[in-house]
Amino acid sequence: MSDETAPIVLETAEPGGDAGPWWRRCAAALVPPLVALVAAWAVIAIRSPYSGLHLFDPASYGRWDSGHYLHIARSGYEAVWHCDERFLPQHLPPGNYLCGTIGWFPGYPFAMRGLSNASGVPLPTAGLIVAWMCWYLALLLMWRLLADARSIWTRWMCLLIAAFFPGQIYFAAIFPISMCIAGILACLYFALRTSRPAFAWAGFAAGFVAAFSYLTAVVLLPALLVTGLLILRRQRRRQAIIPAVGAAAGFGAVLLTMQVAVGIWDAYFISVKKYRVGVHSPLETLIDRLRPLWTPQSSSQQVLNYIAAQTLLTLCLFGLACLVTIIGAVRGRHTAEMRPRTWAAAVENRISAFDLTFLLMSLGVWLLPYIAGGDASTYRSEAFVIVSVPLLRRLPAWLLVVPLGAAVYVAWHMAPYFFKGQLM
Repeated sequence: MSDETAPIVLETAEPGGDAGPWWRRCAAALVPPLVALVAAWAVIAIRSPYSGLHLFDPASYGRWDSGHYLHIARSGYEAVWHCDERFLPQHLPPGNYLCGTIGWFPGYPFAMRGLSNASGVPLPTAGLIVAWMCWYLALLLMWRLLADARSIWTRWMCLLIAAFFPGQIYFAAIFPISMCIAGILACLYFALRTSRPAFAWAGFAAGFVAAFSYLTAVVLLPALLVTGLLILRRQRRRQAIIPAVGAAAGFGAVLLTMQVAVGIWDAYFISVKKYRVGVHSPLETLIDRLRPLWTPQSSSQQVLNYIAAQTLLTLCLFGLACLVTIIGAVRGRHTAEMRPRTWAAAVENRISAFDLTFLLMSLGVWLLPYIAGGDASTYRSEAFVIVSVPLLRRLPAWLLVVPLGAAVYVAWHMAPYFFKGQLM
C-alpha cells in the first residue's frame, strides 16, 4: 500500500462507540480521565496538611516559582542587573547577574491573567483553575491517544500511570507543567491522529501554546520534523510539519516577548546562567541526581532520597517504553505485506509514525533537563516524560501493575515535601 493511499487514523469516537446514544459515547470519552484525575488528586489531598475548603485554596498549591508566575501575570516582566544576594547560588563570585522575572516563560501567566480579567476571579484562583483544567485535558488526550491499546485494561493502566506520573504534584500546583503537557499532547494528537487540514492548524495552536509555556516543548520541533520529513508524505507530512512549526513559533514568541518587555531578546538564557544551566554531560547530571540512593542522608535531607527515587522511576519508565518500541520495530509490524518500494515505507513498515514520534519525544524530554544540568531542579521536568506512556499500550495489563504501583508510591511520598516547601 503506497503512502498516498494509506489511511490516516482519525479518531472521532471511541473504539466500538458508533452504536449507542450520544451521551454514552461522551461518557466513554470523558469519564475515565475524570476518574483518573480524582484518584490522583485524592492522593495529593490525603497527603497534604490541609483539609476542608483549604484543599481548594490556591495558597495551598503555590510554592517558590508560583510567586514569579503570579508577579508576571500582575505586573509583566522586569529585569535587573543588581540581584538580591539571598536569591543567588552560593557558589557564584561577586558581580552583577541578570535577575528579575525573565527566567520564566509567559504562556501560563498570560493565561491566568486572561482568565482573571474575563471572569473576575483573583489571579491565584485563575492560576489554579488553569492548572487543574489542563491536568484534566492532558488525561483526556492521553485516553484518546491510548484508543488502540492492547485491551481496555491496558488502556486503564496506562491512563492511571499518566495520572500518577513522576512529578504529578506539579500538575495540581500553580505551575505551567500541566498546561505545557496538555499542549504537547494536543499537538501530537492533531499531528498524528487526525487527517483534516483544519486539525493541523489546531495542532499548530497547541504547539504554540506548549512552547510559549515551557522550554521543554521545543522538543516537538525535531520530533515531528524527523517523522514528517523522513517517513510521511503529502497530506500526512503537512499534518505533522504544521504543528511542528507552531512549536517553533511559540518559542520565537517567547524571545519576542522578552525583547518587547525588557529589551533583551535572550534574557532567559542570560538569567539561567547564574544557575550553571548550559550544556552538560547528561550522564554526569543523571548520576548526580541519583547519588542520594547510595549516599547516606541525614533525617532532614530524606527528601533527596525520594527525589532520586523519582528520577530512577522516570528512567525505568522511559527505558521500558523504549524497549517495548524497539522490540516491536525489530519484529516488524506488517511482515505479511509486500516488500516496501521506498526507504520511508520500509521504515514505517517497521515502526509507525506514531511510535517513532513518541519515541523521539520521550528521548528529547528526558534528556533535555540532564543536558541543561547545573543547579536547576530536574524533578519537575521529569513530568514531561509522561509522553512515553502511549508507547506502553501494547503491553498486557498485568505487566503494568508494578510501574503503576511504583508511580503511586513515589507520588505518595513526594506530595508532603511539596507542601512543606522542600521542593522548588
